[in-house]
Amino acid sequence: KDEDETVRSQVAYNPNASLETLKKLATDYNWFVRSNVAYNKNTPPETLTLLGEDPEESVRKEVAENINTFHHHHFLLQ
Repeated sequence: KDEDETVRSQVAYNPNASLETLKKLATDYNWFVRSNVAYNKNTPPETLTLLGEDPEESVRKEVAENINTFHHHHFLLQ
């Protein structure tokens, strides 16, 4: 884990970040890192569900706009 939040934020934003890395960064103390995890289109639905309860509004906004959130909830409603 890099101590530089800018580096962690860039990793969270990277579409090539591994699922394991995204899951770890979803619990980062920095809200901007968590927001980039929520933005990342490769973040798995279960991680987005966790981030959907984040205290930071901007993180929850990114979850709501992530395509995986829609597909996961659409599947659950069928």
